[in-house]
Amino acid sequence: MGTGRSDGENNPTAGVCSPWAGSTQFIPVQAHTGTGEILRFASGLAHPLSGLDHVLAMLAVGIWASLLGRQSIMRLPPAFLGAMLAGMVLALIGIDIPAVESGIVASVLVLGLAVATGLRLPAVMAAVICAIFGLVARPCPWQ
Repeated sequence: MGTGRSDGENNPTAGVCSPWAGSTQFIPVQAHTGTGEILRFASGLAHPLSGLDHVLAMLAVGIWASLLGRQSIMRLPPAFLGAMLAGMVLALIGIDIPAVESGIVASVLVLGLAVATGLRLPAVMAAVICAIFGLVARPCPWQ
């Protein structure tokens, strides 16, 4: 007879920590898959949709835009996506943007705080902020 059960009854965090640990373990693997030029290109284009940090930034842009109203809904998401496309083109022609991963983390934090605090800015100013963060959140087609 053992001293405890293996089903998590004696561990109140077993049901919480186990799924969390398993789900976060595979995020980088899903975001950086593929070998060869074609698969690397497709993987790079898909990365903003499979990388949790990119998805959180895009969700924050959409939520913030909806909180700010109609003008922002029409400006923030296109500014973010347009800047992502511009960043990808810059990367393809050899112009590298430094500290991309740090910029993505900053975008998640800043945009998340804007949503959480209900930050009210004019639509143009909010679109500029989103575009700056979109530039660093660009797809990387050579991953």
